Amino acid sequence: MELTKTKIENETKYAVKGVKNHRGHEGEPLAQCSVYCNGKRVALYSDGDHGGEARLDWLDNDKPRVKVETTNYKGEPWVMNCTPQEAALYAHVKGKVWFVSDVGDNKETMHTPESYISELISIVEEEKYWKKICKNKTAVKFASHGDNQFVTFKEAYTPDQRAGLEAWAKKNGEEIVEIYNERFIK
Repeated sequence: MELTKTKIENETKYAVKGVKNHRGHEGEPLAQCSVYCNGKRVALYSDGDHGGEARLDWLDNDKPRVKVETTNYKGEPWVMNCTPQEAALYAHVKGKVWFVSDVGDNKETMHTPESYISELISIVEEEKYWKKICKNKTAVKFASHGDNQFVTFKEAYTPDQRAGLEAWAKKNGEEIVEIYNERFIK
């Protein structure tokens, strides 16, 4: 699994919880979850199928609408009538970028509310992936390995093993870049 490449830094305002995946028509995972803003549930997210856009169902749908100036998929100006929570998310993602990978070509793209929530879901799923690996094994990235390569050792990691791993790495001409257990297992 490739580590998520993102420019979302120090985000504490929005979170996703209860991420569940179901299979799309071609077997691809499609996520559903709740979206939270400052600890309060504000929307339900559902990934579309057949190439469709993700859907956000706002829980403040009964509130008066707010005008939001944004751009459409072509980058042209567009004015929308949004719920207050939806407008807040549009304001939050304004100017934030993410990377789209098209066959090895990483392109920087402006976030939409849906892509931003999708990125948060990716981060949650990445943490689940690493916690599963790190629960009973030690996962280490060495400097000599490629971007998506790491080594696992059969033993569960404990902090007193760090010195032994560093000694082993030095003896074998390696340099430890990261011990994933230290980030994902608290």
